[in-house]
Amino acid sequence: MTAHRAVDFAAVQRRHFEIPRRHTTDSYVGWLRTDSLVSSLDPPSRQGFLDDIGALIDDHYHGAVLRNFVYEVIAAERTA
Repeated sequence: MTAHRAVDFAAVQRRHFEIPRRHTTDSYVGWLRTDSLVSSLDPPSRQGFLDDIGALIDDHYHGAVLRNFVYEVIAAERTA
């Protein structure tokens, strides 16, 4: 049996990053096509959803939207 020893860490550092990304209607709808929840819809429902999102972006947001990608990085240096 191998003995395990506790690992100690220095203070934990957390960093939060937001990266805004501009999407045209086509690029946003294309991105949505890769989403697993969207992919799980039956084909007519999926196409209807994507068409509705595309129309919403075109009609209300002048063909472009911003989507923020949010990342949180947590790091600590091992001391032992």
